[in-house]
Formats: sequence, structure tokens, C-alpha cells
Amino acid sequence: MQVLYEVSRAVLVANRLEDIAERALDGLNELVGPWRASVVQFDRRAGTVTPVAVVGRGRSAWPRHKARPLSDFGGDMKQLEQGRVDIELDLGSPSARPDAAGVLAKSPLRSRVITPV
Repeated sequence: MQVLYEVSRAVLVANRLEDIAERALDGLNELVGPWRASVVQFDRRAGTVTPVAVVGRGRSAWPRHKARPLSDFGGDMKQLEQGRVDIELDLGSPSARPDAAGVLAKSPLRSRVITPV
């Protein structure tokens, strides 16, 4: 609970999206220690997705602040637009949805959770 309290306080004093994302991810990293966690910003009008913050031991194949086409993302956009979480437990499975850029196939990442906020 202390970590959640500290994260909420840090987020409240942040002014920029990047600062909010980094503080939230720092707390997540402290709580569960993911291999990698990131916050991305979707721009439906431009049709792009841009990584805003990344934490963890795993390097992201997408540089921060570099927009890429939404089609490269690979998440279930309809589900996310409805406010529902998109979970893939085994990215190595033949039934897993591939990301168009093949980024996940080149990564040791084996599962992902995408949560719209």
C-alpha cells in the first residue's frame, strides 16, 4: 500500500504526460518487477502509437517518442476502444495475434497486458 500511496502522490505533482507515465511505471516496477512495462499514447486521427515511457530490464524495440503506425502495434483496437483490457498470455503460441512490425517475435517478451486509461 505504501508504494501505491507514493505513486499516487508522485503522479499528482507531475505536470507532463511523460512525468506521469514514468512515475506510474516506476511504482509498477517496484511492485511487480516486470521484464518491461511501457505507456504508449494512441493518436487515432494520425493513426499512430507513440511510446511515452518504458521501464524494466528489457529493451524496447520502439524508441521513446517515435510515432509508428497503429497497424504496427498489434493490440485489439476494438477491445481497447471499448475500455476493455487486452491480454495475450502466450505470444509464442501459433494462435497469438502477431504485431504487424514483427517486434514481439524478435523479443523475449512472452505475454502482454494492454490496459486503456
